[in-house]
Amino acid sequence: ARTGAAVTRLELLSDGVRLAESATGLCRYDWSNPPFGTHTLIARATDSTGATTDSAPTPITVVRQSVTTPFIASNAVWKYLDNGSNQGTNWAQPNFNGNAWASGAARLGYGGDGEETTVSYGPSSSSKYIATYFRRGFFVPAGVVYTTLNFRLQRDDGAVVWLNGRELFRSNLSASVSVISYTDLATTAVANQDEHAFFPTTVPVANLPAGVNLI
Repeated sequence: ARTGAAVTRLELLSDGVRLAESATGLCRYDWSNPPFGTHTLIARATDSTGATTDSAPTPITVVRQSVTTPFIASNAVWKYLDNGSNQGTNWAQPNFNGNAWASGAARLGYGGDGEETTVSYGPSSSSKYIATYFRRGFFVPAGVVYTTLNFRLQRDDGAVVWLNGRELFRSNLSASVSVISYTDLATTAVANQDEHAFFPTTVPVANLPAGVNLI
C-alpha cells in the first residue's frame, strides 16, 4: 500500500483468475480440486487509494498421485464352466447370469500340476474339451482414475481375456479371426515350465467405471 493508505482488499489469483478475496486480510485459502497442470499464483493487494500491488508470481504444479491397486489375487476364486459347450460371446457380458456355474480357487486346470481346483476336460482323455470359461468380478473404487491394467496370465495353452463384455487381448491365439470360437486351437502347444509361467500383458484403459467390473 502507498504511504498513508490502508489495504482494503486482498485477492488470490491463479493464472489471472480470482480464487478468493478478503477485505480484512486473507491469511489462508484451501483450494479444493485444483485442475491438473502448472499454474501461477499471485497475491494482489488493493489499497484505499485504489492502487494495486502484486506479489512475485509463484508457479505450482498439480499432479495425480500414483496408485497401484491389486484387483484380483493369484489365488482368487473364479466362476467357471467346463462342459465343452459353445457359449458364444454372451457369457462374457456383465449382465450374464453365471450363478449356476461352478466356482473354485486358482490355480484352475487339470493334469496334476498343482491345481487348487480341478476342471473337467470331458469324458474322453483322447478328445478333450477345447474351451473352458472363467468369470471373475473386481471392484474399482470411486475417485480414482486408472490408466493401465497389468495382467499376469497363466494359460495352457491359449486364452482370450475380456473386460466388461469386450475382448481385451489374446494370448497364444490367432489374431487373424475376428472372434475366437470355442473350437479354435492355440497357436502353439505349451509344455514343461511354460505351463506354470505367468505371461505379463499391459493394457491402457480409459473410463474404467467405479464399482464392479468383470474379467
